[in-house]
Amino acid sequence: MVACTPTKYVGRAYDGAALPRTDVAVVAFDTSDQFVNPQYVALCAVDGSSAKMDANRSIDVLPGRRRVRFLYEGGKAEGVIELTFDAKPGHRYLVTYLKKSFSERQFDDSFAVWVEDTATKEHLKEVEASPLRSIFTC
Repeated sequence: MVACTPTKYVGRAYDGAALPRTDVAVVAFDTSDQFVNPQYVALCAVDGSSAKMDANRSIDVLPGRRRVRFLYEGGKAEGVIELTFDAKPGHRYLVTYLKKSFSERQFDDSFAVWVEDTATKEHLKEVEASPLRSIFTC
């Protein structure tokens, strides 16, 4: 028997009414290569609670230290990663990755993922990363 955990959050990772964008941080996920060159990241959980992206491929989170778990799909390299970082109110972050060609992904199992502040285009420096986990932990 297989049991699935119900999704707790969709589009925002907090309870109660939606807050103004100036009071939350937005975490978006890069799915730009999902259909053309199957390589992408997709949300699994925020702070240990199951969560899904909204139609804009993002989720609103409360400010503070946040743990974001997501699936990375990139050919030979795939798995679940958890990144922990400080989310600031009014900021938008993009979880993204090193883009590879289709042929590169067939032979190269290395990968790189990071969190970028979309206003400055800078990679966040103080990010803790978990080891790559099985795709079944998502």
